[in-house]
Amino acid sequence: MRSLLLAAIIAITPACVAGDITDGTGTGGNNGGGDNGGGDNGGGDNGGGTVMNGKVAATVDQDTVATQLGKTITLTYTLTSQNSYAGTVAVTPSVTNAGGTAVPDWTLTTDQPSVTLAANGSATVVLTAKIPTDDMELAPVVKLGLSDGTTTAEVTSHFTVANELVIDLPAVGTGVHTDWPAKNAPIKIRSGASVTFHNSDTIPHEIHSGGGIPHEGGALNPGMDYKATNVTDDATWYCHIHGGDSSLSRLITVE
Repeated sequence: MRSLLLAAIIAITPACVAGDITDGTGTGGNNGGGDNGGGDNGGGDNGGGTVMNGKVAATVDQDTVATQLGKTITLTYTLTSQNSYAGTVAVTPSVTNAGGTAVPDWTLTTDQPSVTLAANGSATVVLTAKIPTDDMELAPVVKLGLSDGTTTAEVTSHFTVANELVIDLPAVGTGVHTDWPAKNAPIKIRSGASVTFHNSDTIPHEIHSGGGIPHEGGALNPGMDYKATNVTDDATWYCHIHGGDSSLSRLITVE
């Protein structure tokens, strides 16, 4: 009896990356994508083969993601039974660098640990990826591993993380800015990152800062940004216009 051969087929389309769990024999594989992928950052490990019974195809809505430090990204996967496959598929998220080494401190969660597919049916899985503010890997690969118990595959999304932390300043008016990042919860960044303050309020503010972030030279008007590049030292900041004193300072620590 010929042995079962796993084939994970990842096909590139303009909007998604597709992977297959295959229960059957294949015609071999060329490992065509490699960890960096083929085409437009799409591939990952792929293998050609004849698809037999028991195939589960999976697609992700974003195969490439451009984002920033501290952001939360949501990826939606669609798993579809083909050739009348029915069963449970476990899903496991992970994040690595291009070489396959695990990246620490990311928070990856799925809305369910597995899906049960009816014959020729489909199901969705939502993965939430929270990027740390002190992320050390700026070109990570987020993966959703799939397993039906005997075969495995994975669907990949290639991230480009700008080495920039955007601190959004929501509407608080002229009172104490309690809705801004907590002053007793320091924000961590890596040395060399940029820090941008974005004024989402309807009134001007001004960033009073010290240490590794220079004091802003004037009012930060609504909708505008104040950016400090290549921050290499710890810094403190608060609103110069409405803060009143340095006891309201918020801390950014550099690792």
